[in-house]
Amino acid sequence: GTGLFNYLYVPGRDPSQAQGVGGVNVRVDDRGPLVATVRVESDAAGATTLIRVVQLVAGSDTVFVSAALDKRRVRSKESAHLILPFSIPDGVVRLDEGEALVEPERNQLPGSCRDFVGVHSAVDVSGRDYGVSVATLDAPLIELGAMTDERQNAARVRSWPEKVVPGTTLYAYLLNNYWHTNYKADQEGPLRFRFALQPHGAFDVVALRRFSDEQDQPLLVVPAVAAALPVKAPFTVAGGRVIATLVAPVDAGKALLIRLYNPTASETEASIRPATSGARLFAADSQGTAERPIGSTVRLPPFATRMVRLELR
Repeated sequence: GTGLFNYLYVPGRDPSQAQGVGGVNVRVDDRGPLVATVRVESDAAGATTLIRVVQLVAGSDTVFVSAALDKRRVRSKESAHLILPFSIPDGVVRLDEGEALVEPERNQLPGSCRDFVGVHSAVDVSGRDYGVSVATLDAPLIELGAMTDERQNAARVRSWPEKVVPGTTLYAYLLNNYWHTNYKADQEGPLRFRFALQPHGAFDVVALRRFSDEQDQPLLVVPAVAAALPVKAPFTVAGGRVIATLVAPVDAGKALLIRLYNPTASETEASIRPATSGARLFAADSQGTAERPIGSTVRLPPFATRMVRLELR
């Protein structure tokens, strides 16, 4: 019933009064072959302008989207949202909470918020055969099934839902002015929200974690000298279900502290393969202090982390 990343502005407390955009102008900024960019400019309620940009890069399945909003100064109640109306049969919503995945309703305690949740990096909606992951780089609040309803009841307080609205429609909760205090405040000026979408086949928890990490910690471009020796990784991790979530120098660079994470519900193992001979591996504490020597293979229980110290020679 509406488009992906459609902008909705609620002037007040009632989401049924949401307003969309007008004066839409669509143009192609880049026609490829390396990058294709579509720019959508429009008027937007609560703002002077809204510019949405959709970008594709050759060789990548990821869709990059940004929304730049020039917010007006508004002191009355308001909220702004971008809709993610995924049509995925029997879709399951999974929320990335750092080193845990949460399914709304199923993993929520009684009395917890059913309107919206904060996500660490990404949200995924998957059915049996396919789904889509969305990295929410600048909009960590996700509304579940419907926009937040802040209307007051007879007791002059809002009613908190006891169940999550079912379905696979989500909303990026960009901003609101719903704090109920004894002063008025506003927020104005330029705001930019970035997203990355990754369509995929059957749900894979490791792929989701890798995708969110890639968006949180993108590759950095630095100058290079053609005559310099190629830089080699100090080690590799063999074991497709294990992720290295931290690599940090310790003891003035004499060793590396590695944190391994198993994001799956099954016990698994990983082999650490140093790039140089004579390197030694130790189980370590969170500060990188060696506790005991270990072999190259590390076993990890479900959802577990292990700290490993790699001493270089």
